[in-house]
Amino acid sequence: MFLDPRIKDFIEEITEKYNLDKELESDPLIKERLSDAESFKEKQVIKSLYSTKKNFPSMILKNIIKDYIDKNIPSSILKEELKEKLSIEEDVANQILQSIIENSLIKESIDFSLEDTPDSKIFNKKGLSQELE
Repeated sequence: MFLDPRIKDFIEEITEKYNLDKELESDPLIKERLSDAESFKEKQVIKSLYSTKKNFPSMILKNIIKDYIDKNIPSSILKEELKEKLSIEEDVANQILQSIIENSLIKESIDFSLEDTPDSKIFNKKGLSQELE
């Protein structure tokens, strides 16, 4: 599943608010490139291009949110996933959890992913002769 670019912006906002990528952003090359970035999208691209790590916190958060939207992570364990995979304190995990749960774009994406399952589709079983009548 592809994430809506606005959800990616939301992820970058959370990353900045809680300083999740501080280790990555302290790299002189990345720091220099980020200073020229004018949007969240540019920051995401810079981190992806110049990071020596493949799994840095904002990427991990993106994957957690994708799994949550795809129903691979139930909301009941979302906080534990955030806390464990991002190595953050419980109060920060709670705050990020609330932001995720309250985000309207994520809610819409969850609803869309539920509607888009084969089990939920109603198949039209009319034959060609019935359609011509």
